[in-house]
Amino acid sequence: IMVDGDVTVSLQQCHFRENHADYGGGIKLHQGTAHVEGCTFSNNHARHEGGAVYVSPTGPLKSLQIRDSCFFYITSDTCTGGIYLGNKVDAYSYVTHSHLAGNQGVGLDYAGRVHFDARENAWHGIGGPGGIGEGDGDLVYGKVDYIPHRDSEF
Repeated sequence: IMVDGDVTVSLQQCHFRENHADYGGGIKLHQGTAHVEGCTFSNNHARHEGGAVYVSPTGPLKSLQIRDSCFFYITSDTCTGGIYLGNKVDAYSYVTHSHLAGNQGVGLDYAGRVHFDARENAWHGIGGPGGIGEGDGDLVYGKVDYIPHRDSEF
């Protein structure tokens, strides 16, 4: 799904499975707002970044709100298999109460300068996410607030 224009897209209870794209195997957010709740992303792939979700680093600010969703076994030909967030997400954007597990390379990569809210997620590793985190779960990079995190299912 590509979101482009001054629109708001709400996705609930969707399953994005085995999709392939250059950017954003499940969702590519170029402009606008995307609300994602209760969705599952599995076995998606991107040639570049964001095997599941890609937020463009160019253009106007974008809003991405993900809640109660799952990201499993996502890949890309570069380093960000899971969610790639360019530097153009607004302060209302977040990923929360979601599961990230088994994603290739980086599970969540944020290129922005202000902190991104990724609290209350299960990274499926002991001690939370790896990368900037001290755990051994999916990797997280950038200015991402991931504490508190969840070690178990919720």
